[in-house]
Amino acid sequence: MLHTANGIPWETSCIRSIQTNVQQQNSLRNFEMLYGKEEPGAVLLQKFCSSEKRAMYRPAKGYVRFLAENDDIVLHERYIWISIPDSEALERWSRFVSEYCMQRARGKSKAVFILQWQGRLERERKRGLQVHSFDDTIDEYDCTAFTTLAASGIRVPELIRYYLAELASTVLQNDIELSAACLRNASAFLSSPFDVIQKLISEEQRSNGQPFTFANSRQTVDKKIWRAQVRTVYPYLEEYRGQFVQKHWNQINSCLPIEAPYGEYYSSPNDVELGTLLHMTFDNLLIVSPQEQAKLKCFRNARNKLSHLDLLTIEEIYKLLDQ
Repeated sequence: MLHTANGIPWETSCIRSIQTNVQQQNSLRNFEMLYGKEEPGAVLLQKFCSSEKRAMYRPAKGYVRFLAENDDIVLHERYIWISIPDSEALERWSRFVSEYCMQRARGKSKAVFILQWQGRLERERKRGLQVHSFDDTIDEYDCTAFTTLAASGIRVPELIRYYLAELASTVLQNDIELSAACLRNASAFLSSPFDVIQKLISEEQRSNGQPFTFANSRQTVDKKIWRAQVRTVYPYLEEYRGQFVQKHWNQINSCLPIEAPYGEYYSSPNDVELGTLLHMTFDNLLIVSPQEQAKLKCFRNARNKLSHLDLLTIEEIYKLLDQ
């Protein structure tokens, strides 16, 4: 059983890829695609049995036993992909496939059923069925790897590209197709992720024709944006602080130990925060050029916003690069 909670991304391509990989195990088997709305036994009897064989069927025996006991039907030599439309169909097909696998004699060829199901899996798992869940297989690392690769060709500075990939991965989580759609609108997505997502939901759809869905509120998205900025922009701020300290080490060290505005005591230049460094320039304890002081202030302001759970605008992030 192929299971996913939110839909397989690029469904047609995914199915074709799975078919190719499965057929490499046995190239003699053909694939049959079915829509699993009807009663399984009746559908399989009609599709895979000749009229003469169908005439031999008796309801008292039942579909499963009849199909499992007869060797001269092509059913047993097929890969059968069933698209499951609802939970009732899932129960019918799961029960049928499980019984077929148990009643088909050991050592004889069996049909290989692939049940494609989108939704919650709450029912008991049946014998003979193995569940392959997209959501268990594709995790946060895979999504980040995808968004990183997808963002690699976008012509923006390295920090912005890194942030863009992290933003898409964090906000969209495992919705790969919606992530790709957002990355195609990179400039707008960087400025207003939530608005771009809402626009895509109203104007575009998935590759299989289904609508995009997104359940998070603007407030929840803002929290995810902040998390993405902490993961990408915050280290950039700390890297700058480290470089600034190394450049002005002797001046800073000569002023230590020093008490910061909120009562912290610093005895090593490596520990002095951006805010304290800026105050040292205001008090002429640290002599730097006006340009360096302006850059220090810009980085201090950005760090303060993130430290207080506030978001940086994309313009503010670009400003860090322009200093």
